[in-house]
Amino acid sequence: AFRDNERFPAGAHYEIVIEPVQGRTFESMDGDEHNLYRQLAQPAFRSRAIERFDAGGLAAVANEVVDAFIGRGRADLMAEFCAVFPFRVLRRKLGLPPAGDESLRRWSFDLLGFMRDPEAAQTARDEFDEHLGPVIGERRRQPTDDVLSAMLHHEVDGRRLDDEEVVAHIRMFFAAGAATTYHALGNLLYVLLTRESVLAAAFDDPQRRPAIIEELLRWEPPLGALPRIATRDAEWQGTGIPAGSLLLFGIAAANRDPTVHDHPDEFDPDRDPVGLISFGSGPHFCPGSHLARREL
Repeated sequence: AFRDNERFPAGAHYEIVIEPVQGRTFESMDGDEHNLYRQLAQPAFRSRAIERFDAGGLAAVANEVVDAFIGRGRADLMAEFCAVFPFRVLRRKLGLPPAGDESLRRWSFDLLGFMRDPEAAQTARDEFDEHLGPVIGERRRQPTDDVLSAMLHHEVDGRRLDDEEVVAHIRMFFAAGAATTYHALGNLLYVLLTRESVLAAAFDDPQRRPAIIEELLRWEPPLGALPRIATRDAEWQGTGIPAGSLLLFGIAAANRDPTVHDHPDEFDPDRDPVGLISFGSGPHFCPGSHLARREL
C-alpha cells in the first residue's frame, strides 16, 4: 500500500496538517514535483559535507552530550541525552549557528503539533525563521563547505531551492527527523537497560550492533503509523475505501505480523530483518534513514 502512490499518496495528508506551518517541502508533494524537490534537497542526505560529518561528528557530539552529566553519576537520559543529541547532530550537520538545545526541541515538537495548537506552531515557525534568516543570507552570499551551503547552491535541471524553500526543508528535517530519532533513542535505551544480554552483546561485539538496531526498529518503531488519504474509491484486501478517507498504515502492527516474523513480540536481534517498514516504503521512503541508523 505504501508503494501505491496513485490511490494512497502521502502528500495529500501532509499538505493539510503540516504544510500550513512548516512550508511546502517534498514531504507534502507527490509525483514529479516530489521527485524534483527531493533531488534538490539531496545535499542534506548525500554530500561530501555529510560524509565528513559522519566520519567523526556523531561520536564527538555524543561524547559532548554525555560529558555534561557523566560527572554526576546519574542522569535523566530522555531529557539530558535523547532530547539533546539528535537535535545537536542535525544542527551541526547542516552547519547552523548554535541555539539552545531546548529551543530546537521545542520548535520541532510545536511544529509537529500544529493541528493541536496552531498558535504555538506559528510561534515556533517565527522563532525558527528568526534564527535561520541571517545564516541563510550569509551562506547565499559567501558559501562555505557545509551542508547548508550545498543545499543553497545545489542545482537540478537548472532549478535551485530559493531561501524560503531551504528554510521550509530545514524546519521539516528537525520536526520529522530529529524528533523521531529522539523517540528511537529512548526505545533503544529501554531495550539496553532492561535486557542484560543485549547490552552485553552491544558492548562485547560491535559487529552485532547493526542487528540490534534493525530489531529495535522492527520491535518498537519510532512512528507506529503513517497517514494517507485515498484519492478515489478503492478496495484493499476486500475492504471498500471511499475517496477522501483518511488511512493509517500501521507500521507497528506490520512489523509484528506473525505471518512474517516468528514470535514477533520477542526482541530477537538474531532474526532476519525481513519486511522492515519502519522508515516507510515507496516514493516517500525516509531519506534520512541512514543518518538515523548511524545515530542509534
